[in-house]
Amino acid sequence: MTCNSCFACRVPQGRTRREKIALQPSGRLDSHRLGRFSGQRSSARVLGPSNGFRCQAKQWIRNSAGTNVDVPVDIAFALWEDRERICDWMPWIKSVKIQQNDTSLSRWTLSQDLFGRTWQFSWLARNLDPVHLKKIHWKSVEGSGSFGSALEVANRGEILFSQPSPASCSVTLTISYEVPDVLGPFANALSPTVEGILRTDMGRFAAYACKARCFIVQLQDGNFGRLVSRE
Repeated sequence: MTCNSCFACRVPQGRTRREKIALQPSGRLDSHRLGRFSGQRSSARVLGPSNGFRCQAKQWIRNSAGTNVDVPVDIAFALWEDRERICDWMPWIKSVKIQQNDTSLSRWTLSQDLFGRTWQFSWLARNLDPVHLKKIHWKSVEGSGSFGSALEVANRGEILFSQPSPASCSVTLTISYEVPDVLGPFANALSPTVEGILRTDMGRFAAYACKARCFIVQLQDGNFGRLVSRE
């Protein structure tokens, strides 16, 4: 038996707890209260239009390594600007391919053996405006990963240059990637391994740059163009 004066008795059966809280005394749903209540539940966001995956809050993991290089800064800068050569000193980057329809975009493919298996991932990166002889940087294009938007690994990278002397320079590489908070401790535990790989890569770059110094083709306007190997 129900009474007409008791609000609790007028709540329709089968309502969820959220809907019951949002009910007006008249028994109708208050959309404003419902929206306000649901807005307090979580900051999780859905990746992709309808993939069904829900991801928690994320954090950026940052790894860096640097080296001193016995070449002028303009040579080191030109080497890094030639994106397709990067895999020559970073072998875990399987390839970097400039996109013909938009040369500000490049397709990167990573391949690395870890934990008894080969991990491979591909994404598009967009070049950001460089600071001549100071900074080269890029960031991944959302939704371009080889796993699709259901598993998006946002990443970005930058190379900073300084010139302690006319005949040498310092180069620092930083790569950052975004992971869910739940994977943060795992990613942080891997950071020493990743930075060890980057240090080896930068040492390899220093040797590569010294060797490449003899093979630079200089344009008439005094700027360095695409590097040409005579090996």
